[in-house]
Amino acid sequence: MKKLFAMSLMFAIADPAAAHFVWLVPTANVGEALMIFSDSLEPDANVPIAKIAQTKMYARSVGGPAEGKRMEQKDSYLFRTNGKTPVEIAGVCEYGALDKKGQKYLLVYYAKTILGENAKDPLGFGWDKLPLEIVRTKTPGTFAVLWQGKTTTKAEVTLLMPDEETREIKLDAKGQFQLGEIKGGASSKIGLRAKLIETKAGELAGKKYDEVRHYSTWTLELKNAK
Repeated sequence: MKKLFAMSLMFAIADPAAAHFVWLVPTANVGEALMIFSDSLEPDANVPIAKIAQTKMYARSVGGPAEGKRMEQKDSYLFRTNGKTPVEIAGVCEYGALDKKGQKYLLVYYAKTILGENAKDPLGFGWDKLPLEIVRTKTPGTFAVLWQGKTTTKAEVTLLMPDEETREIKLDAKGQFQLGEIKGGASSKIGLRAKLIETKAGELAGKKYDEVRHYSTWTLELKNAK
């Protein structure tokens, strides 16, 4: 049974339909982040932000759930917490069922970031709100990918660096990875993205699909990536 389940999860070549991803990017203000739909860590004025209006937002502190409010802006959504940090926020967006060149799939995005991050606080190590998630491990500077709460080696990981260049990252046999050298100041933001395809047929809003394409992002400052 485990072997059969493992075979149902696989990663594939880059998907043109998924050139844009949902990102949560901290602002300069305490307890605030922008939710954007973009191919970088900056809002894309050419893509209506309403495309991801259905995103469900979550927030938590070390002590449990936290409060937050989402407000629509021109090219982004502003998500504001009560200002108490550190706080981890996340978004889950069931984008919809698509049919691209005969490939029928359901597209789902997950995004997260940590505001006011403190190395002493246990955030970033896994959240049941996110079926696919990049997390920290107990080894400093080492990350892993979780699928349904368990480490997976079946994901494809990409690093978006401060200069917007991308780097493909290989997972080891434990589903873990390190970032390697990254040029940029301590306050530079970087983006981590994981992709996993689940062979699972279904139907949404009258549209059938043969698989589910999951994308998970994490925006963090370079100084907190070590």
